Amino acid sequence: MIAAIDVGSNTVRMLLGEVDDGKVVPHRYEREITRLKGGQTGEGLAPEAMERTFSALKRFAVIASEEGAARLRAVGTEALRTASNGAEFVDMVRREADLEIEIIDGLEEAGLSAAGVLSALDPVPKNAIIIDIGGGSTEIILVCQGNVAFRHSCPLGVVQIAEMGSNRNWQAFITDQTSRIGQLIQQKQIADIVKDSETLFVGNAGTVTTLAAIDLEMATYDWRRVNNYVMSREMIEEIMLNLQRLSTVERENIMGIEKGRGDLIIPGISVLQAMMKMMDKESLVISDFGLLEGVLLQLA
Repeated sequence: MIAAIDVGSNTVRMLLGEVDDGKVVPHRYEREITRLKGGQTGEGLAPEAMERTFSALKRFAVIASEEGAARLRAVGTEALRTASNGAEFVDMVRREADLEIEIIDGLEEAGLSAAGVLSALDPVPKNAIIIDIGGGSTEIILVCQGNVAFRHSCPLGVVQIAEMGSNRNWQAFITDQTSRIGQLIQQKQIADIVKDSETLFVGNAGTVTTLAAIDLEMATYDWRRVNNYVMSREMIEEIMLNLQRLSTVERENIMGIEKGRGDLIIPGISVLQAMMKMMDKESLVISDFGLLEGVLLQLA
């Protein structure tokens, strides 16, 4: 048994499992929305956010020990990379929870995420553009024949967007950032391959897996049903229109939406729709696997 922990901007997740013939075999999955990036200021991560996240990590460390994990790797991403007190938080977790967190750079995160995503797809595409909409940022990864050909991180994180307040403000922000990404893709001379109908458009992380769970009316989340699930732009638009009519509390009463995601799902879908439009994609293939599974593959 091996274990991976992802300390994200919105959610802390842990996967315990094995790797068999290059495939991840999950044994136990734990997750908790802690909003580590929530309320972040120039002073760094908010004390309340750090306390919530520390509590989850301490619990996860105990579970990993009880499950007999032979090896464990915990990684921190955008929230810890950019926070002025990120290293301070990592030190506290090391001292008080006996858990070592590695703050990984964007290039390593992209490689691990891509490996995890691709391990879930059947068949594995020759080329894929992967969109990972996180709490603090959105990662865009172009994979060609199994290798990361391009990666870009932009500040389209759902927690950050949700805390902007006005719908008009964050819609303008999404439009501006998406336009910048489009220009970058043109500059890198990869627009043709990105927009090619044979290049699979793949999404992972909470926004897209929640879309699948809503469409499948999941009372209990099942990653097996989510992996390789396909949704059209029309299906996504219909769900979006239905959610926009509801309050945050009402959204969280819908089958498939977990508590703590009610105010994040609309910004997340907005980012996804903007990306699909900019890249001329008519459908989305969803992968539940990502960074955690990539870490397990590396540990095996």
